[in-house]
Amino acid sequence: MPFNDFDVFYRAAQAVMNGQDPYSVFGVYHPYPFFILFLPLAALPLEIAHVVWTLIELVIFVAIVRRRALFAMLFLPVILAFLMGQIVMPMLAMFALLRLQKLQGVALAWLCLKPQLIGLMLPFVFWRMWKNERRGFLWFGGIWFALLSASFLLQPDWVQRWLAVSGERLRAPFAPSVWGALSFLPTPVWLALAGAATIGLVVWAYRSQDFDILSIVNLLVNPVIVSYDLTLLTLFIKSWRMWVVLTILSWLAFALPAADLWLGEGPTAVVTLAALVYVIREKWAAQQQELQLARNATSAM
Repeated sequence: MPFNDFDVFYRAAQAVMNGQDPYSVFGVYHPYPFFILFLPLAALPLEIAHVVWTLIELVIFVAIVRRRALFAMLFLPVILAFLMGQIVMPMLAMFALLRLQKLQGVALAWLCLKPQLIGLMLPFVFWRMWKNERRGFLWFGGIWFALLSASFLLQPDWVQRWLAVSGERLRAPFAPSVWGALSFLPTPVWLALAGAATIGLVVWAYRSQDFDILSIVNLLVNPVIVSYDLTLLTLFIKSWRMWVVLTILSWLAFALPAADLWLGEGPTAVVTLAALVYVIREKWAAQQQELQLARNATSAM
């Protein structure tokens, strides 16, 4: 159903606006501060809110990915993000700020409203902020102080209510990550292999100290993401040829569960894996080119 997720956010924000418990709305799994963002839209008629939200998403998407939006618009996760009215596009903008190391405290604060997207990356981002933008901690703390103060003022027991429903969102066997991709294995084997792959890839990504690689690995090993979260890949892939490949893979991966050949979104992990291999290859080629230029400069002396 179009705008299915947005409608949940909208009804939860209306509940907040009316002094009611947003966790009484079916399908609500986010922390209470998340719904404060939707209060301005909740004041609008639903049809108008749909239009306004879609325009906001479209403007953000085009502003961030620019010309490659023409190729990425057919990427299935992007289509799903627009179709469901998800909040992925604002999160994409926050990732773009983190990648540029601009307003990192502000970006990180808003990303934490959807903690499954940034949780594994928090130590890296905090460490980088400590090195080059310590005032970002003031922004991060200030934003969350305001959000938490408002949340506890409006509903003092929201943490208990959130934790009570958040367990319903555990979807590791169905996630478009290594957890979903390996879910066909017997449970003990699945847990062991997926857990080992997650730890190994995260340790390797941290050792690379590369934001792009860590971000993609975060998607590849994340047990609680959904396919539309892979929209974040549009930030890291520049080549239109690669977007053709990723788009085809995304639709083929979708076809398996659609044809009842797979339960969940596990096959979509191949999309993230292909993106990771491409980014690693591009970075390695760039390093080799820099080394060659350095050798040429040394030889010319």
